[in-house]
Amino acid sequence: MTPVGELKGTEPFCKTWEQKPSEGTMCRVSNYVDGRCSSGIAFWPYVIVFQYLLLLKLILLTILFALFSNTGSKFSAESNTLWKLQRYHLVIKFSVSLRLPPPLNIFSLLNILYQISDYIYTWIQNLLKNKIEKELDTITNEGYFSGLECNYWKQLAKDYYDKEEYKKKEEEYTQKEADIIGKLLDDVNLKEDMIYRAKSQIAQLEADIGYTHAHLETLKYRKKNNEEQKLSFSLHSLSRESPYPRTKIQRFPVPR
Repeated sequence: MTPVGELKGTEPFCKTWEQKPSEGTMCRVSNYVDGRCSSGIAFWPYVIVFQYLLLLKLILLTILFALFSNTGSKFSAESNTLWKLQRYHLVIKFSVSLRLPPPLNIFSLLNILYQISDYIYTWIQNLLKNKIEKELDTITNEGYFSGLECNYWKQLAKDYYDKEEYKKKEEEYTQKEADIIGKLLDDVNLKEDMIYRAKSQIAQLEADIGYTHAHLETLKYRKKNNEEQKLSFSLHSLSRESPYPRTKIQRFPVPR
């Protein structure tokens, strides 16, 4: 804290009055001619200075530090947002600036001028095209139908076209069904023909089997007759052989 002695006027411009306070007609605030100099002996100025220093060093300075700390914490919490904002401003700055630095920016200006002229040319061309189309529509519809009548006949033509398309689709569907039914009938007829041929072949096979069976019976009967004839002949001829057939017994000699 500032000592009391330093509160007295010690500056070069601090000069005291030559007259005493009781002399003269002036009302003096202090003992110095210059109002900036303090007498240093009054009680209330010292109290005021003491209050000022107390508020400044103990309260206001602490509040200032607290404000700095609060501001720093706010900026640290919003640092990412501030970085994004600065980056956004940087991107916007580069987006509106020219591509090439001076003195090469003349080429960028020429490119911009070319794009503007091309845009104007395209706009004028589209405008003229739309105008010509409108004039052609006006010439085509002039003297025929109004807008309402034209829409009515367009709708009527569309309905007629839809009906014709529906009829055509129905005819195509009917034709497809008829083709499918015809193919099925052809398949049925083919199957019936195959069945008839199979039955004919079965009947022929049955007839062949019957004929074969009869032929086998005939052959069997003939074989049986042949065996009987051979047996009768063999018994007569074998009776003269010695030993007897299929035995070891000697035949009694008989003159022939």
